[in-house]
Amino acid sequence: MPHTLELKYGLTAQELLDAIDKRFRLKVALEGAVAEVHFERKLRIASKEGWLNSYENHDMDGMHDFTVVTLDGVELRVEVKTIRNGKKPQVELQKTRAALRPRSFRCGCCLHRTFHWRLESIPLRIGTRTAEPQAAS
Repeated sequence: MPHTLELKYGLTAQELLDAIDKRFRLKVALEGAVAEVHFERKLRIASKEGWLNSYENHDMDGMHDFTVVTLDGVELRVEVKTIRNGKKPQVELQKTRAALRPRSFRCGCCLHRTFHWRLESIPLRIGTRTAEPQAAS
């Protein structure tokens, strides 16, 4: 049975993947979506295992990606970002969908895109454009 995107665009799954693979900006957007899916997997597991109270996924412009509620009832607003690879890996903070309201962030998390996706945490400093990731403990 074809996927809804195959039906919508009149292309096969392989043609859609090839179209993504040939376009830099589209791959960057896809990497962000993939990071969010990986992060939500971790939240789902943490929720099932009793490590957090709840979480909510947001897919709206100008809003953070997730709201996470800890067992203590603390609400964290999480923005998932990918790490730019280079001599000194960095995370771009200015290009976030919620950049208009940076004070809404309580926590920042990112996923390193190497051969595997690994959760990292970064301190978010208001007024900075980039941050260096620190491994989550």
